[in-house]
Amino acid sequence: MQVFVMIQGKCFELLENWKYQLLMTFCVVINVGTLASSHFGPSRGWLMVTWWINFICMLLFVIEMVVRIILDWRKYVFNADTQFDGLLTVLAVLEVFLFPRLNLELGLGSLRMFRLIRIGNRFVYLALCVYQVLYCMYVPLDTYRQQI
Repeated sequence: MQVFVMIQGKCFELLENWKYQLLMTFCVVINVGTLASSHFGPSRGWLMVTWWINFICMLLFVIEMVVRIILDWRKYVFNADTQFDGLLTVLAVLEVFLFPRLNLELGLGSLRMFRLIRIGNRFVYLALCVYQVLYCMYVPLDTYRQQI
């Protein structure tokens, strides 16, 4: 039992590490970027590059899901955000391993763009800063117009 508690502690340290959070944020952005770059008639080389990027991102998301389940499976299972993230991860695994064998192309990979919500939740303060900058720009422009 002590070993499991020690493993949970290491999982917590990993998930709270800013470098890990930055890596996962970068992974989400790259994953959505490869989704956004898909187009009709891509070259074979580009298909291989995007496939490998998506595969590496999927592996990182699977590792993150396992770490979160080890840390606190109740919190993972009963939280709507993590449920949706887990669903996206399972769909990514199915899309890579099962669907090609069954000749299925359902386009479920496009759901990956909803991971951007995860990034948005982390940057509440960024939105407040943008609001302040825009407000500071608007007020001087308004006073400038009144002087004219």
